[in-house]
Amino acid sequence: MGDRETAIIWLKSSKRLFKGVSPIEYAYTESGLNEVVDFLGRIDHGVFS
Repeated sequence: MGDRETAIIWLKSSKRLFKGVSPIEYAYTESGLNEVVDFLGRIDHGVFS
């Protein structure tokens, strides 16, 4: 991701992947949090699909 500011912007920006809401909003529920964490894990491991 890069730096902290970039990460914060990403977390606060709406994403189609998360039904048009930001990852931080989507993670409000346990299932949403699991999806966001899973997505970040895939990015961390280089799996982009």
